[in-house]
Amino acid sequence: MENKPAVTALKEFCSKSSKNTPIYDFIIGREGGYICKVKALEMESHGNGRTKREAKQLAAENLWRKLSVHPGVSTEIQILNRDMLKELRDYCLLHGMPQPIIKAVPQSSSSSSAQDFVASCSVGSIKCYAKADKKKYARQLAASEVLALISNQMPDANVEMTRDFGDTMLETKKCFNAFKELTDTGSVNIKAVRLCDRHNYFKRFCPALKEAAFEVIRSDEYANTKDKALSLMSALKLTPNIGTVDSTSEEPLLKVDLNCEFDCLFLGMESKIYGQIIQYFKDMLV
Repeated sequence: MENKPAVTALKEFCSKSSKNTPIYDFIIGREGGYICKVKALEMESHGNGRTKREAKQLAAENLWRKLSVHPGVSTEIQILNRDMLKELRDYCLLHGMPQPIIKAVPQSSSSSSAQDFVASCSVGSIKCYAKADKKKYARQLAASEVLALISNQMPDANVEMTRDFGDTMLETKKCFNAFKELTDTGSVNIKAVRLCDRHNYFKRFCPALKEAAFEVIRSDEYANTKDKALSLMSALKLTPNIGTVDSTSEEPLLKVDLNCEFDCLFLGMESKIYGQIIQYFKDMLV
């Protein structure tokens, strides 16, 4: 929110954290001009100005200062100013953990025409939920929950983690139930993933992983395409799930499913599928 007008910063913060929109009230001052009172997050501030716009901006600035030093809110402001999903991916990469899988689905509110989004973020068997009025904010908040959980309560990858959500347990349960209901009933409007989104996902992979992948691609030391493809996926920290599919062909028909944010499934004959995987990443990583 840095370098933004206080009115904009305050509005975005309330939106990202699913708080009520700030309410502004104006009265005419005794000596002319306007006095503005703003209420948000059970707090209020005032501002004086020659115009309503000036008074509104000063009131928002005063409230923003209060929020920035409030013990319970200042941390949330810092979280929403960061790319928590990227930080979670980097943390998982650094500690050799599976990459996070995150999904968000719309949830219509019965009390208003506004639509919220419920996001789930999981790393292995650990899953957290969050809700916001925009999909990207819900994803960020869910990622921050998982990151806080694994960074604070997981000294190593073999320790089973639990978290006492305290007062937030009820809200988390509501998010879980909403997400489960939406996905189980088939009411989610599932849209096809655009090729450009999938391309950008791999294109923006960690540079160190991409460089390691291209070293494998350029190498001629592998005995066959299978070894090369498996080394390529290992370099990208992608764990493949390899299985067979029933087929009338004498040659095995394989499926290779990658554990990543986008559904990435390869299907082909055993003699060709590994070469197809290598060519796929040659195209998608650039």
